[in-house]
Amino acid sequence: DAKPRAVELHVAYYTGTIDTVPHVPDRCMVGAGWSIAGGPWIVPVPLDRGRWIEDDAASADARAAGTAAGSTGADSPIYSGRLSPASHAPGNRVRLPRGIEHVQMSVTEFEKPGTGQRMFAGYFFIANGGLTPTATGVRLLAYDLRSDYAYYAKVQVSSEQVKSAEELARVAADLLDDLLPDVMQCVPDWTDVLRGDYPPDNPRRHG
Repeated sequence: DAKPRAVELHVAYYTGTIDTVPHVPDRCMVGAGWSIAGGPWIVPVPLDRGRWIEDDAASADARAAGTAAGSTGADSPIYSGRLSPASHAPGNRVRLPRGIEHVQMSVTEFEKPGTGQRMFAGYFFIANGGLTPTATGVRLLAYDLRSDYAYYAKVQVSSEQVKSAEELARVAADLLDDLLPDVMQCVPDWTDVLRGDYPPDNPRRHG
């Protein structure tokens, strides 16, 4: 019911080595010759919660693990979303990140000098089953010395056909309503990690 807009999606997955300097447009776009025209702003991403169902067992596991580790956000429920028809397992459900109902993204406006060309780019991170809109937050989520494993993924959306950070967040939500479960199928299920079910050598399996 709206005019189509071109949107670019970039998803990057990091694991195996410690990298606390993720590639974000605040750095990369400037390095490519663009200048920052505004922001960054932290804005909510209005995902359609009507597509999710709560995984009661996973929610209980997350609360227990969070309480034991003294982490924040442990009371957040764990929801699952349905994979898109384009996936290899359409209709199946996959767990979404903890705190997905409050997801935010960091958005910056860029301008290409001398051209009048403008772009909004926004991103958030999925890290150890949680969410954060900042690189600093990644360090807090993924580099906890009490964790046996760590990963993070950057989800970035950019467009030259939006006029504000809030409009980019709405466009990103329209896209991610369909694609976020497919993205989550590509990263470790943190509930399985907490339970000791993944990976095969998880020390929790024998605990």
